[in-house]
Amino acid sequence: MHPRLSPEEVQHFTNVDYLNRLALVVLDGADMVAVARYDRLPETETAEVAFIVRDSYQHLGLGHRLLAALAVAAWQRGIKEFMAETLFANRDMIAVFRHSGFPVTTERIDGDIIVRFPIEPRSSTKGPS
Repeated sequence: MHPRLSPEEVQHFTNVDYLNRLALVVLDGADMVAVARYDRLPETETAEVAFIVRDSYQHLGLGHRLLAALAVAAWQRGIKEFMAETLFANRDMIAVFRHSGFPVTTERIDGDIIVRFPIEPRSSTKGPS
């Protein structure tokens, strides 16, 4: 749990440059129900990806759709690979990555899972969903 953001965290999460840092949001009316973002690792073609979906909106495909949209945007900006670190117990997040249509590799470090996968687009009829 991280109920409050520091001023530095607020600055980091609310400022994107649309090239190396991008965030996408899902709104239901005026309510933000999901956020996905990537942050390019300095001077690489790899970006760390993360997303969060409000509990009552989980299992509706939002995570999959956000990940696919982020991958398209990242590829267009020269990013070739996504990586993420999540808790081993976060089975929903791991499932989104494993069912993304990308060839995911994982590494377990203590209680965390590190996932990596190339985000090269597939043909328009066979892309990740």
